[in-house]
Amino acid sequence: MTHDAFRPRKCYDDLYSKVWTWTMEEDHQILITGQPGTGKRVAMWYLIYRVIRETDLQPIVYVDRQTTYVFYNGKVFFGPTNACASDALPSPKAEPATLLVFLNLDTTSASFLSVGNASTRLIQASSPNPKNHPWTKKDLLHVQLVLPLWTKSELVEKYQTYSHPITSVLLDVYSFEMGSSCTRFVDTLHESFDEHGNAKEGVDPDFASRFKSALEQALQADTHLGPLDCTLKLSQAVLISAAMAKFGSVARDVFAALLDPLSVDAEVDTAVDKLTLDDLLTASIDVLSLPGISHRIILASAKGEQTDKVMVDPKLRITIKSPDIANRAMGRLQAFEDKEIVQTCVRLLFGSCGRLLAGWVFKDVAPRLLKTSQKDIPLVPMVPTDSKTTSNPTFATPKDLKAGNTVLPSKLKVEKMSFKSSNWKNVPRDIYLFSDVCNTPLMDGILIQTKGRTFILWVLQLPVAEGCHYGSKEGYPLIDEIKQSLLSKPNHTVQTRYVLIKPTSSDYSFGAKASAFWKMPEGWIKRKGVVFCAYLRLQ
Repeated sequence: MTHDAFRPRKCYDDLYSKVWTWTMEEDHQILITGQPGTGKRVAMWYLIYRVIRETDLQPIVYVDRQTTYVFYNGKVFFGPTNACASDALPSPKAEPATLLVFLNLDTTSASFLSVGNASTRLIQASSPNPKNHPWTKKDLLHVQLVLPLWTKSELVEKYQTYSHPITSVLLDVYSFEMGSSCTRFVDTLHESFDEHGNAKEGVDPDFASRFKSALEQALQADTHLGPLDCTLKLSQAVLISAAMAKFGSVARDVFAALLDPLSVDAEVDTAVDKLTLDDLLTASIDVLSLPGISHRIILASAKGEQTDKVMVDPKLRITIKSPDIANRAMGRLQAFEDKEIVQTCVRLLFGSCGRLLAGWVFKDVAPRLLKTSQKDIPLVPMVPTDSKTTSNPTFATPKDLKAGNTVLPSKLKVEKMSFKSSNWKNVPRDIYLFSDVCNTPLMDGILIQTKGRTFILWVLQLPVAEGCHYGSKEGYPLIDEIKQSLLSKPNHTVQTRYVLIKPTSSDYSFGAKASAFWKMPEGWIKRKGVVFCAYLRLQ
């Protein structure tokens, strides 16, 4: 089977009903999108087939990369796509009819786009990349349909007719710790797994995992033929279950993993290695799907594609919950930062007060979080431990801690901007601004304006253990830019505030364990400011 083979999904019938209503009754144009492998192109073919089956009087245009086809009144016209401009299409002599135009190509340079008019409805199957469907920018009333991921039942059912070279392979695991005979393998398979490849209730998870691994190894070894073909369907279901745990539920990715698991593993590892720290931090907080680890890692395409095999896209509302890929991504994350601090940041994000300061790490979702947050941040002032020290002094919280002072104003509006002087000329009051150029994700600057006064709140460091905190000098040039751009404004005073973030188990901490210390780095004394400690509860 090639990637383009026609295999209708159960959801296509409902898709047809919706598309027909939206195009023919409500005059909308349609973009069918979703992850590679979910069946976007096949869905479009299915729609064409259904329309022709329902009525042969509906004019249909199908535009492929090379050839354009016109279906009308039981006849088919076709010609080169480049030659099929709007004036070349057949026009009815009677009352104008709505023309359904199905697009299966990159539309950035297609001449047929001129067909878009009051009597034309475009239906395109495409990736979410806006470059592939520029017409959607102009048509603000178009409908985007995101195809669902394949269910396990669909994967098992379709794989039985998948044209692969292992359909007659005997899955004999004699040399893979599963017993001394084929009979033992058959009994274990049927006793431990249901027809969909799921481990039955009471089966030890570790044993089920080792059995799946043994099946994979037997498959790779291409073992000899034998009398156990009756076990093939169940064996495939078990393998599909294992592949879904590793790579999600995109059909062609699962099938590719079964055909060439070593190659797919290598491709995923290569793609994970290309993920940036910003990608990983964004992915780490968006969708909770594992205990202690949340991720939105998308297996984007199969072997032979030009794009990376794994990508993170917060705008694409599709989530693959793959523990294996999540663990690989976390391993990649540890190459940038200590695992403990990353996990602490993730936990802080979901705290009631932590959402306000979450933007300094998770800048892509900060505006959304701050707009929904209703609480201010409790900040405790810190004082120098030795008033005589003139260089890199140490600051500490008071011994007798009271409730933290709430020093941040109410939030009226949230915007994300770069810390460049050109962006600070006309800053409205009560706006929080987050840098998108900061090199260190564990620090950022926030400007606060209220009642004619301007403050620069610099979230500087987060301690993850006694005497252990993180920070760097990268933020100072940004703060200096802000100061310079604000000093020219009348009636404004500029004050820098440094904040040490202290994770706690309650809203406010008291006692010796609540004490916080921060030593100003060498050379920073020239940038004087007030130092605070923020106690943020871990949930």
